[in-house]
Amino acid sequence: MDIPMTRLAHMSDRMFEAIDSNNADYICWEDMARLADTYQHVFEVPETDRRAQALKACYRMYWMELLRHAGGIDRLDKDHFRLGNYAASVDTSRFNLTDGLTSAIFDVIDLDATGKITRDDFEQHFRIWCNGAPDSSLYDRLDVDADGYLTRQAFIRAMRELYFAANFENLLTTAF
Repeated sequence: MDIPMTRLAHMSDRMFEAIDSNNADYICWEDMARLADTYQHVFEVPETDRRAQALKACYRMYWMELLRHAGGIDRLDKDHFRLGNYAASVDTSRFNLTDGLTSAIFDVIDLDATGKITRDDFEQHFRIWCNGAPDSSLYDRLDVDADGYLTRQAFIRAMRELYFAANFENLLTTAF
């Protein structure tokens, strides 16, 4: 499968680096589970909380879809992760990556269940994926009504833009 690498490769590579926290040059289920655990720790969500359980289940499904699309057995190198990530983002026949996982992440971030996340919450989320806070203009661009919060819809829209938008390079430059 040929992948439009100019758009997605950079983001996939950054995701791979964040998931491969032990720098093994491959990722396995334990790396994905560690990512879900990081969300639980950063946002102080107990493992028994249904939001934490849903997040881990979404990461498990994401992992299974990566393996299915990339032909991995129990681990993926960066190239296979790119392939699997691209395919999992466009094939929603079993799992909608951009909506399902993003919603589960939103639920963990939205601790008070208001349907909104703050700039600080967003920056904590961003630090899980990148070393450092995003440029403040990214949050401002996503907060389209300038009320100081991101709704679930705005958060999901941002993830869709990272994967699919024509202005991907502009958003990616700000995000990563």
